[in-house]
Amino acid sequence: MGLSHSMQLVMSGVLNVTQLIGLLFYMLSFGASWGPVPWAMPSEIFPSSLRAKGVALSTSSNWLNNFIIGLITPPLVQNTGFGAYTFFAVFCLLSFVWTYFFVPETRGRTLEQMDHVFKDIDSQEEEARRHAIEAEIIASHHRDLAAGGKQEALFVEP
Repeated sequence: MGLSHSMQLVMSGVLNVTQLIGLLFYMLSFGASWGPVPWAMPSEIFPSSLRAKGVALSTSSNWLNNFIIGLITPPLVQNTGFGAYTFFAVFCLLSFVWTYFFVPETRGRTLEQMDHVFKDIDSQEEEARRHAIEAEIIASHHRDLAAGGKQEALFVEP
């Protein structure tokens, strides 16, 4: 009692459409949730002095990890069947648990406040050094003005 040829074609078409809908659902849900995290989070967690190098390193790591996953997924699916999906589901669950317990909320915070969120005290030293340099520049500018130097506008961030 098998299916007729025409019924097999109908069923394969239904399965193809179902797979397409599943793929689109995955792409939309991933793009709206976990997808942007590797691109947005590194720029928030690195201090200003290390931000460019830190984001470059995290981007390189992201691309390398995606490449490795692309290489291992076909043989993993071929050799384990649905075990590959269980493997990825376990890592998704572990990433959720790690995020829930170890990643602090950053919503509504400025980049300067991220140092306090991640308890980075090096940025306080950087801030003090920056203020000392600004004070030296302002004092030098005032000395030049007092000595009869040319008056130029001096802008220092508030």
